[in-house]
Amino acid sequence: MFEIDTVVFVDALETEDEVGAVLRTHLMVEKFLDWTFDQFVTEERKQWIQRPTNFRGKVSMAVALGLPVVFAGAAIQLNHVRNDLAHRMEKMNSSQVEQYGRDVNKLAALYEAFAPLQMRKIEFSRKEPGKIYKYGSGNTRLDFVIASIALLSTAMGWSLHVQSAGNS
Repeated sequence: MFEIDTVVFVDALETEDEVGAVLRTHLMVEKFLDWTFDQFVTEERKQWIQRPTNFRGKVSMAVALGLPVVFAGAAIQLNHVRNDLAHRMEKMNSSQVEQYGRDVNKLAALYEAFAPLQMRKIEFSRKEPGKIYKYGSGNTRLDFVIASIALLSTAMGWSLHVQSAGNS
């Protein structure tokens, strides 16, 4: 099963630095795409099938190997958020994050138990115990964080499904 580096993940969640949150999340999703490649491409085949080096190539390869298209759409939108932030070096673009949220919500097609982002909330128990933030409450960074939790937890669930189906 794909596992998240919890230190990196908590840092991504709790940082006030938008660039740090986006880059850490992007890195975790990229590691998931690499995990997907390793699960489906045997050592023997790796001499003929090269691991893509760029993010979009990794998404394309993962889809070709069986990654659900709805996950790919959310990953590509995450890449748009990252690229936009990297080139502007300002605040996150709220319309890009809203689209990211819409794309993450499409993951509901994979799992009946998927809770829509609008029903999700988060508490930072170390930083602000007792204070609850709800998705869509007007904080772009927190909306990004909540959507990223949903994306990465779905990635972990899908990876468990892949392994239990015997594709490891």
